[in-house]
Amino acid sequence: MSRRASRLAEQVEAAEAALSAVEEELADPAAWSTPEKYERATRRHEEAKRRLAELYEEWEEAEAAVSSAADRA
Repeated sequence: MSRRASRLAEQVEAAEAALSAVEEELADPAAWSTPEKYERATRRHEEAKRRLAELYEEWEEAEAAVSSAADRA
C-alpha cells in the first residue's frame, strides 16, 4: 500500500465515523423539531455522504495505481 493510499484509508475511516455521528444525531427526534434543524441536519448528512464517496473513489484510484505499478514490475 502506498503512502497516499494509507493516508486515504485513514481519511475514509474518519469520514465513516463522522457520517455515523451525523446519523446518530439524526436518530434524535430533536433533529427534526423545526424546519431549520431539519434542513441543517439533512445538509450535514448529504455532505458527509458526499465526502465519504469522494474519499472512497480517491482511495480506490490510489490502490489501483499501486496494483498497476506492481503488475508492471
